[in-house]
Amino acid sequence: RKQYCLPTAIYFSKKTDAPIIFGEDALKMLPMDPQNVIYDVKRLLGRRMDDLEMVQFQDAHMFKVIGDTYPRIWVPNHKMWISPEQVLAVVLVHLMQMASLHFQAPYIRDVVVSIPAYFHNAQRKSVRSACHLAGLNLLKLVVEPTAAALAHSYYSATPDDNYKQFLTFDCGGGTTDCRTEGNSSLGGIDFDGVIQELLFEKFRDEHGWTTANAEMKAQIIRESEKVKRSLTENDHETVSLKYNDVYFSVKITREEFETHPRTLALVQQAIDTVKRAIANARMEKRSGMTDVPLLKSNIRM
Repeated sequence: RKQYCLPTAIYFSKKTDAPIIFGEDALKMLPMDPQNVIYDVKRLLGRRMDDLEMVQFQDAHMFKVIGDTYPRIWVPNHKMWISPEQVLAVVLVHLMQMASLHFQAPYIRDVVVSIPAYFHNAQRKSVRSACHLAGLNLLKLVVEPTAAALAHSYYSATPDDNYKQFLTFDCGGGTTDCRTEGNSSLGGIDFDGVIQELLFEKFRDEHGWTTANAEMKAQIIRESEKVKRSLTENDHETVSLKYNDVYFSVKITREEFETHPRTLALVQQAIDTVKRAIANARMEKRSGMTDVPLLKSNIRM
């Protein structure tokens, strides 16, 4: 399958000798085995358990995170604890294997890794540790807006280009960056959370669901991103979920999603991030700006 993005998600099956499943294929296992699907680990890197965002993370995810000082993830199928750095290392090894296959290179070891602009020292140290665990030689860490600007400059260059001034806006799955400004609590999963709230409210009001058990919650989490993508092109989307061997359906509209108070707050956070980036660069809006590269799939919402 031709995919341009690999979600940082892995699934550990019950068979200990079975290969680890990655990306979208791993996320598909959420409704069936949610506690063994590990995803969104970027938000765990370099964080302590007493971080306020850890509470929000645990409430929004199905797998178990615990630890005295730093987070550890419990994998029931393998009866083991792993760190966020170990999860990232496994993903990096998988990426290097795919790159070796694509470029027909026997072994790729030297790497440059892009990170969110806001990453502090502890988070950068976690990325370095993951590269070390993966057996990679980390040449340099580059912030994602800089990497995007370099790539955009290279692929959009024309013979008469002398000077370009970019303002990169990157809204990924878990973070948002604009130039050197960033927001660690703004990304696709936060917009997914709005849809999850809408879906549960609708199933509660229309079908009498008062609580969400593990199976229902996993289905809602899995469907939320599909709904978000669908509402980018459609005015509404119908969601059917299975509960006690019976399927229940609700309809969610684009207007409901776009006008939800949480969505409006997230959009305002994105606007504020861009304004801070422009102010810190001491440049007037649109003055001298030749390109605004928009990155990641969430900018299509």
